[in-house]
Amino acid sequence: MIGQGCKANAKKMALQRLPRSPLVFGKRVKKAHQGSSTPAGQMYSPSKGYTGVVTCGHGYSLNDKVSIFPAYWTPLEPIGKITAHKFVTLYGSWNDSSFIKLDNGHSYSGTRYDEICTQTPVVNSNITLRGYNFGTKSAKVTSINASCVTLNPLMNMGNLIKADKPVYSGDSGGGAIGGTADGGRTNLIIGINHATDSYNTWLVMGSTVHNGFK
Repeated sequence: MIGQGCKANAKKMALQRLPRSPLVFGKRVKKAHQGSSTPAGQMYSPSKGYTGVVTCGHGYSLNDKVSIFPAYWTPLEPIGKITAHKFVTLYGSWNDSSFIKLDNGHSYSGTRYDEICTQTPVVNSNITLRGYNFGTKSAKVTSINASCVTLNPLMNMGNLIKADKPVYSGDSGGGAIGGTADGGRTNLIIGINHATDSYNTWLVMGSTVHNGFK
C-alpha cells in the first residue's frame, strides 16, 4: 500500500533551514548550517557501549556534527555527532534514523525520559505524535505494515507505522509515544516520524531503529 499524498508532499519532511525557536520537547536537533529535525528519544547501544539520541536519517550523514537551538536569542550549541546512520534511498528500505553520541559540557537533556521501544503497536490503538513544530497530537494507528514513497529525498520505504494525523516540516525524527514505564516517568517511543501528507504520518518502527543500532 502506497501512502497517498506522500509524493506530492514529500518536501514537508525534508530537513529544511528553519527560524530559531524554542522547542516543545527538549531542544531541536540541527545539523550545523544545513537543516533541522526533532529528536525522538534515547537508546543504549550494546555494540557501542553508550547511550545515544535518535533522530531521522534523511538529511544527515555519518560523522555529521549536531547542534541544538536552545532559544531564539542564543547561538547554536554543539551537542555531539552522528556515530551511526541508517538511511538508504533505494527501494525497499525500512530504516530512516541517526544515532547521536553526545559530547560533554552541553545543556541538552531533552530525551532523558524518552526511550526507544521495540514493542509494535496494534491497529486502532492510540499514540501521541510529537514534533517541535506542532507539539503533541493524539492519533490512531491505521496500519503496522504500511509503505510510503517520497520524492525529496527519494525514498520507497516499507514496514512502517501509519497514523491518521499529519505532522509538519521539521518534525522528522520526532518520537511517537505508545505507552509509559516506571510509573509514568518514561515515555516509550514506538516509532519516529518519517514522512507526512495532509492527513497521515508514516513512522519508522521503534524496533527497526533499535535493531539498527543495538
